[in-house]
Amino acid sequence: MEKGTWTFRCRKCCETFELLLTEKDRASEFAQEKRCPSCGQAPSDPHPAPAMTAEHGHKVIGYRPEKNTRPFLI
Repeated sequence: MEKGTWTFRCRKCCETFELLLTEKDRASEFAQEKRCPSCGQAPSDPHPAPAMTAEHGHKVIGYRPEKNTRPFLI
């Protein structure tokens, strides 16, 4: 995947947060592992919030690609 900014929505508190991911990162993995900066809930916690039991991870709601800063070579 391209480098870019992904927007997630926490399934517990419904707050949104953004993460800048590189080419080797996967948004789906971050959605299941990253803690919400607002409430601190992580989908992988041993006792997840009731809102997260049916869904396994924060919801991905947006993506903005990072501009290519590498020069174009012919």
